[in-house]
Amino acid sequence: MSDLAERLNNRQRTKVSRRTAIVPDQVASESITEDNPVSLTVVESPVDTDDDLLPEDDYRNFELSQATLRIEKNIAERLSNFCKNSDPKLSREALIEAMFLQVENDADLRDVVLALAVDRSELRKRAGNYKRGKSISDRA
Repeated sequence: MSDLAERLNNRQRTKVSRRTAIVPDQVASESITEDNPVSLTVVESPVDTDDDLLPEDDYRNFELSQATLRIEKNIAERLSNFCKNSDPKLSREALIEAMFLQVENDADLRDVVLALAVDRSELRKRAGNYKRGKSISDRA
């Protein structure tokens, strides 16, 4: 078994050359042989930079950041169902981003949401304290 572990640890990745698009100069109806070679030309794929095709926000500068959200189980299920049943279907991330952008731009809505968020935060703190206390008392 140690021989297998050594081989796995000492293996080296195969070096692979970069791919290029290759287009034949001529189309041969007969098979390619040593006597009948076909010359090939390397063609670089053009990048579509037509500004008419770009959305209002330039998608080339679009970056994502991974964030783990801990959401109450019931709310997570309702959020998933809401996104699945929406037309068009949305990801939870896209919905949360849109909600945040709306709250950020609407002062009245922001006040309502922040008041609810403060209440939810207090509920989470109390639930966490209860679970910690219960865990400690169960160990004793």
